[in-house]
Amino acid sequence: MKKIDTYIMRLYAAYFTAALTGFLTMFIVVDISGRVGGFARTGAFLKAFLLHYMEEIPLLLNLILPIVAVLSAIFVLLTLKRRNELVCLQSSGVSKAPDLSKVAAS
Repeated sequence: MKKIDTYIMRLYAAYFTAALTGFLTMFIVVDISGRVGGFARTGAFLKAFLLHYMEEIPLLLNLILPIVAVLSAIFVLLTLKRRNELVCLQSSGVSKAPDLSKVAAS
């Protein structure tokens, strides 16, 4: 892998991790605020809480991973454009298509 590929993938991984963590945190906070009464009525609050989210998070990941992947790719491209790194890549003779296809394939 070239250095630019490593740089772009590292940037993508950072945005992907941040977006995934943000979406999961928002979901859990909103869901807890709606279900806290139901969890409090059960005798084993922590057990019911953990069991519910152990079942719910894989389903949620199935829904939000495509959104997170697209948003991360968009943010990577916007970051590269804002820092004028796409212009630098083109002026150095590297075409956009091979380097950015790795982000789009992720």
